Amino acid sequence: MFKRARKGTVAAAAAVALVGALAACGSDGDSGGSDASVLRIAWENPGSLDPVKSISGADLPVQYTIYDALLDYDPETLELKPALAESWEFTTPTTLDLTLRDDVKFQDGTDFDAEAVKFNIERSQQEGSTSAAELKGVVGVEVVDTHEVVLDLDKPNAELLATLAGKPGLMVSPKAAQADTLGEHPVGAGPFEFVSARNGAEIVVKKYDGYWNSDLKRADRIEFKIMALGATPVNALLTGQVDLIFKPPFQDLKTIKADSRFQVSEPLTMQSDRIYINAKLAPFDDVRVRQALNYAVDRDALLKTIYGGTGETAWTIFSSNHWADNADIVPDQTHDVAKAKQLLAEAGHAGGIKVKMITRNDPVASRMAEVLQAQLAEAGIDLELVPLDKSEATTKFIEEQKVPLSLSAASGRVGAADTLTAYYGADAYLNAGKYDIPGLQAALDGARASDDRDAQLPYLLEAQRLIADAAIGVELVHPPYAAAMTKEVKGYTPSIVTIPKFATIYREQ
Repeated sequence: MFKRARKGTVAAAAAVALVGALAACGSDGDSGGSDASVLRIAWENPGSLDPVKSISGADLPVQYTIYDALLDYDPETLELKPALAESWEFTTPTTLDLTLRDDVKFQDGTDFDAEAVKFNIERSQQEGSTSAAELKGVVGVEVVDTHEVVLDLDKPNAELLATLAGKPGLMVSPKAAQADTLGEHPVGAGPFEFVSARNGAEIVVKKYDGYWNSDLKRADRIEFKIMALGATPVNALLTGQVDLIFKPPFQDLKTIKADSRFQVSEPLTMQSDRIYINAKLAPFDDVRVRQALNYAVDRDALLKTIYGGTGETAWTIFSSNHWADNADIVPDQTHDVAKAKQLLAEAGHAGGIKVKMITRNDPVASRMAEVLQAQLAEAGIDLELVPLDKSEATTKFIEEQKVPLSLSAASGRVGAADTLTAYYGADAYLNAGKYDIPGLQAALDGARASDDRDAQLPYLLEAQRLIADAAIGVELVHPPYAAAMTKEVKGYTPSIVTIPKFATIYREQ
């Protein structure tokens, strides 16, 4: 069942042009002093810089500096644009012809060509790749000419183009991949080339002089200063150690906004906080227990307590400003403790349940976990919290398959059906229990059969209804994806899919 949404106050979506030039100079890998050509960004520790091994939301923005994808997209409208593929055509509903740029070299000097595309697509489809589910429908890659490649599909999929604008479309150097060195020294054909990394401390990239798009205005160097979310990045911004930070606690935004040195962007994006559920593990292998968890959560109170009421309550993965969201309907799972208790009793748990939930150990996630712990206790759900580092939390939940719940974040994909597939698809990496929602694949196939959004929307709404009924996750809130930076930072454009791209960001002297 669906009902009219009850949204919170959406923070002003100021599409502030952001860019930060970094205060660091000297030899490659060293930093110090003040240099407007260097952009310093406070960032979380990535799990991997190899796209096929990427499991953390902190990975992709760093990867986008080093690797280019086959296609690009407008961050606000999600309209597709040429990138490494300069043109494309579906010659049949199941045949995609890509014409590649002929002036591109990887940063190790090897040519980017059709053979490289074939290598990358097939590598991303291999067992263990976190992109495999999104490329499952590609059944053949044919090299037609040096700069022409054809992808054969098992069924029509107009959204494959959007897929190739995201992580599955990132092109790595075949030479580096075959040497198995991408994790330590990533090599792509993107606007920046890798310089150095100190685990948990800093990642440095510099402008790639051989980049095909020589007109792109960008920093000479980006230094990612590795910091956990919370007070540390805020203090680093206030004291001039970094130029750009993301997701500062909402209490600290008042301080930053009051300081004339800084500018703040607070757009609503597909960034969301959610509880991931492994529907394979008891007691959550019973849909009634999963539904009880949804009813036990008070999303309005969570939004107010953690984010000061800014953002909106979340009922699906799509925020209200996404074209696939229907602003008039949400799953009818509003806070109802009595209903949660009833469902638990029907499932044979009248005395309540005791379960573990993994949570990130940053201050915001820790506070949210504590609020959820108190809310769920009212319904008889005794929650034991397991705080872990972000990358460790993902690995433990997804790969060890021992803890049934995980409190973490989610972000979108360029394609709407891809977004739903990434979190709910039966083969999706992030679907820990690999729960197969009846009817979901047919709805997603229907959405992918056309590139017309009006034609796609009914299928996407049906998919969201099926997902809500299956309750293999609890969507909590869409907070504003806040970015704070010095006034000198230019070129930042917020993206509705959340993932920031740093290639166009620089610091104006």
